[in-house]
Amino acid sequence: MRLRLNIITELLIITALCSTSCGQINQVKRVMREFSNTTIVVPKGMMMVDGQSLKPFKDTSLKAKLIFYFDESSCSSCQVAHLSDLLNLYEIGDKSGKYEVLIIFSPPHEDLSGLIEELKLRDFEHPVIVDSNKEFEIGNPSMPSDNRFHTYLIDEKGLPLFIGNPNGSEELYGLFMKAVSRLK
Repeated sequence: MRLRLNIITELLIITALCSTSCGQINQVKRVMREFSNTTIVVPKGMMMVDGQSLKPFKDTSLKAKLIFYFDESSCSSCQVAHLSDLLNLYEIGDKSGKYEVLIIFSPPHEDLSGLIEELKLRDFEHPVIVDSNKEFEIGNPSMPSDNRFHTYLIDEKGLPLFIGNPNGSEELYGLFMKAVSRLK
């Protein structure tokens, strides 16, 4: 628990340094502190695009998870175009055996079929979850609306150990690697 709090504290400092006003710094600190004490649930009723196939998602792994959640405010096409930017994080998870990567898209209903077709066309080498009914958001009501808090590493119990995109900066990547090294 103490190690998890140290990583969250370091993240607070980095995030605070990137902000400009004291009010924003305090708000970010509060949100991160509150969010780091919640349990993240990965719902069972979502679908998964795996190559050219669309099939039910079944979370059977008891490993920690690095989650990238793209809600309806995200540009799904933009995120799909940059999925290859995350391959290094899949590789670290595979080599260490300590976590798996989950990419979850929750687009507006009218964009759902286009997203699925785009994912099939791109034929990304890893499965991508499509949450058509906002089950992830509903199952995690304490998740902040701010997209900066939509990427996180959770332990096997669902507690956030690291918040932020590890590829966002060298500092975040270093903190992420510290968090990974502390996983079982």
